[in-house]
Amino acid sequence: MNNTFKYLLTTIVAISLYFFVFQEEDSKKYVNRILEERKETEKFFKNSNDSPFKGKKYNGLNYFQPDISFKTTAVIKKLEKVDSVLLKTFDNKEVVYLKFAVAKMKLKGERIDLILFKEINNKNKNNVFLLFNDKTNGNQTYSGGRYIDLNFKNSKRIEIDFNKAYNPYCEYDIKYTCPIPPKENNISIKILAGEKKYFN
Repeated sequence: MNNTFKYLLTTIVAISLYFFVFQEEDSKKYVNRILEERKETEKFFKNSNDSPFKGKKYNGLNYFQPDISFKTTAVIKKLEKVDSVLLKTFDNKEVVYLKFAVAKMKLKGERIDLILFKEINNKNKNNVFLLFNDKTNGNQTYSGGRYIDLNFKNSKRIEIDFNKAYNPYCEYDIKYTCPIPPKENNISIKILAGEKKYFN
């Protein structure tokens, strides 16, 4: 083995080790951040006057372990015309949302397109709402689907982290009015991330 080849091999190993170590650190930081966010959610559900468990017994939320592989970047395709649509709710009502854009992404080897919505009366124009169903519904997760809140800053891409998927309040109390995810947002794989169902 000549010196040039040895140097090249050593460099490759060093670079690979560098990226492995720092990716591992990033992954740990990510997991810790998700766990901290969940702690804050627990505080809200236990103590807030706006908690759906106010005056009720609260047993704590159930989650999948944080998994960075369920975080992806989606390409945003804005709709030429932003239309208002009626989404059905679990209590047989209808709520009006703006059908805003389509998020195109790749997750677990699958290409997925999901519709993004905006609340008509939301003062923060950057708030975007994602409702979805997946193959865990009714088994590991709430049968009615889950939600993710997103922040859209007029860019062409947006981060979608399914570890932040949460249950609608209808899972905890039927008095709440919660929109049902549209058929277009049915995901054909198991999203083993985010909040699990509360009642087993």
